Amino acid sequence: MKKFLLIALVSAFAFVSNAQIIESFNGGTLPAGWDVAQGMSTSPYNNPDSACKADYGLLTPGVGGNNPAKVLTAPVLYGAASSFINAGFTIYIFDSNLKCESKKDLPCVTYVQVYLVKESWTSASIPPASEIYSQSQVQIVQANTANILVVPSGNVPVGQKYRVLYDFSVAANCNQNGTKYILDLFKVITTIGGPLPVTLTGFEAAQKSGKVTLTWNTLMELNNDGFEIERRIGTGSYQKIAFVDSKAPGGNGAAYSYSFDDNTALPKGVTYYRLKQIDLDGNASYSEIRAVRSANGTLLLSVYPNPSRGTTNVAIPAGTGMVDVTLTDFTGKSLQQWTGVNTSNLQLTNLKPGMYTLRVSVRATGETITERIAVQ
Repeated sequence: MKKFLLIALVSAFAFVSNAQIIESFNGGTLPAGWDVAQGMSTSPYNNPDSACKADYGLLTPGVGGNNPAKVLTAPVLYGAASSFINAGFTIYIFDSNLKCESKKDLPCVTYVQVYLVKESWTSASIPPASEIYSQSQVQIVQANTANILVVPSGNVPVGQKYRVLYDFSVAANCNQNGTKYILDLFKVITTIGGPLPVTLTGFEAAQKSGKVTLTWNTLMELNNDGFEIERRIGTGSYQKIAFVDSKAPGGNGAAYSYSFDDNTALPKGVTYYRLKQIDLDGNASYSEIRAVRSANGTLLLSVYPNPSRGTTNVAIPAGTGMVDVTLTDFTGKSLQQWTGVNTSNLQLTNLKPGMYTLRVSVRATGETITERIAVQ
């Protein structure tokens, strides 16, 4: 049975075998057998995944244009027949300081095309079709985190070696705003004994105009029959309310978007939803749970005094359960955070004059309540 995940990009280390870390930039040198495109070099930086310790990675001053970010690995042994090969890497985005605290978001839409090429291909450039076993492409949706791109194994001969060619690019007319790209932590993972999971890039439930709209996206679907939608009202049990067929031809494909409207009048309180993903062979697995609170059961916060002169109280209804609370200023900068608190009252003190935003996220239901606070 396939696993069913909620992730930002394919991230399946727990469900595959034979992971091979195939690079080490220790000492700032390119490993033997590797090649990179012009403008790229190994450089020191503070690795956010290593508690900001010094590390080396491939630095490229940009992605695309006059600074093509192409990386060709040393040969990797294809030791056993498998359905897919997973090409892993991490892309970090920094300003010119290359410091942990100078991490930035992706300046524009970024893509990576991955090719499995023959061992005889030794240049970090796009090879002719005769040198390519298979290829795949995906949009990178999050920087500063590990990414894995699923690539069909194609006709790579068992017992032979292949190379992985990464080609990074950005959307046209992109202003990269002086950002620095560090490429690091390259891995190759061979999937043994069957297909990869159906993977979700998001599953949300939102209530509007008396109905609940469920939306979800898949990054990869293999042998997927479809999604059974299940609903639970209050403390009751989950019941099937609908089935949504897979959009992937024959249950196999990538990058599909789905939605479903539940037009049932919701009772007072909290209603929960989950997806039951069903394989073509009948096996099934579940998504995470999403919850909404009906209009006549809305969670209300009491914020007083508001406006205040520096001290404000926040009353949270009894029985709400654990909440995460964040206070930000008018620029969006986080000033105070409370994580996993279970209390009926919070007091905010020593607030300077200005406008603030208080966000309270309820762990049990997934809902977030936002309140504006004015300090005179």
